[in-house]
Amino acid sequence: MRVIGGSCKGRILKAPKGLKTRPTQDRVREALFSIIMPEIPGSHFLDIFAGSGAVGIVALSRGAAELTLIENQKEALKVIRENLDKTGFFANIFPCDVYQALKQLRQNEYLFEIVFMDPPYAKGFTEPVVENLESIHILKPGGLLIIETSKEEAEPGNIIRFQLQKQKVYGDTKLSFFRFQK
Repeated sequence: MRVIGGSCKGRILKAPKGLKTRPTQDRVREALFSIIMPEIPGSHFLDIFAGSGAVGIVALSRGAAELTLIENQKEALKVIRENLDKTGFFANIFPCDVYQALKQLRQNEYLFEIVFMDPPYAKGFTEPVVENLESIHILKPGGLLIIETSKEEAEPGNIIRFQLQKQKVYGDTKLSFFRFQK
């Protein structure tokens, strides 16, 4: 796995061993960042279910001002720290359950322009996390929520403030882009 663009382009990143995480493929990351590149410079970027931290590290490499990562797997947290050390970047890391992390972010009044989430496929995390994001208002109005899922997974239903802008499918992976409406 490598950094696909920006100041750290080409640097090799580690991925957690085992099947508990599933890193976003290089070609999917390239497509993702081609789509959102105009919004990255100066942004506050949140990566939920961060895995190796690669998506957030690419955001920093391409000019994001700040990165926050949520991940609760021990092996993945170790890899995230190694990857940050390797690139010389800093990130706020929440090493806990996603709902606990989101609550802490809200209490500390964090606001983000971009939120990326790549939950374990078909495990039922997507809709409850999106509903939580909708209710706690940590995304700025007009902010972007990107959800990576398997292509078979349905979009989260029962949401009001996120409007689907577009979807792209790359092999078995689907990226869904939503705008937050206040």
